[in-house]
Amino acid sequence: MLLGHYNHEEKVKNHSRYTAPSNPFYDEKEQAEISIVGLLQSTDLRGWHCTRLTEHEISYIRENGMRLPNLNNLQERIRRVQADGVIEERIAIRLMSENQANDDNRKHMIWFVFYPPYLAGQSGIERLLRRWGGEALYNSHERDAETGPILKTIGCPCLIEIDVPISSLRKHSFLGRRIMNRYMWSKGISTGEELEHEDYSRHPIPPEKVLRFILQGEPHFSELTGCEEWAPPLDGIHFPFRSI
Repeated sequence: MLLGHYNHEEKVKNHSRYTAPSNPFYDEKEQAEISIVGLLQSTDLRGWHCTRLTEHEISYIRENGMRLPNLNNLQERIRRVQADGVIEERIAIRLMSENQANDDNRKHMIWFVFYPPYLAGQSGIERLLRRWGGEALYNSHERDAETGPILKTIGCPCLIEIDVPISSLRKHSFLGRRIMNRYMWSKGISTGEELEHEDYSRHPIPPEKVLRFILQGEPHFSELTGCEEWAPPLDGIHFPFRSI
């Protein structure tokens, strides 16, 4: 079926979408994508979450897992950083009030890449590693002359390696297609479609699924991010390094 679908697409690739005959394997391939994801519901997919964390946040995740992001959770994190003396109250109030944490396209989503993060390139991951708080916070502050530089001084660039339950991911995504593309690739056939997958969890991640924290300064961090080739260089560690 996959080979039949691929061969048909190759035959009609020079047609316009208006003149190309329909692929007779289309429906079968679509159903196979759904079936593959259904069969994998009890398994995990190794992923990486790119972020910037304080020591307290690392300890919390190790003990409790990852919470779903929302405004309340972000405000708790900001208050904790303030309590640690990293930011003053005036800055904390600004960060708590100026963010996108409760936007429908951000809250309750924990994003992962299911490939070595360096494949996303510098432009794909550096903002997550340069500024604390995640995209929902730095989007509102990275160009601000006052708060933007402050977010670059909080925490440490960090990768969290996690076995993400496939059952926690979106039911409708391209995971099944990516798996079929990789199968074809393993047989020496390139479909011209993407092989790498990224997705978000709609459920908290339990602590037993959190495998390790890879901090800037560890050899694997550079290998996984490719940050040694970045310009400008990634900001350094802002708490004393210790093995996490």
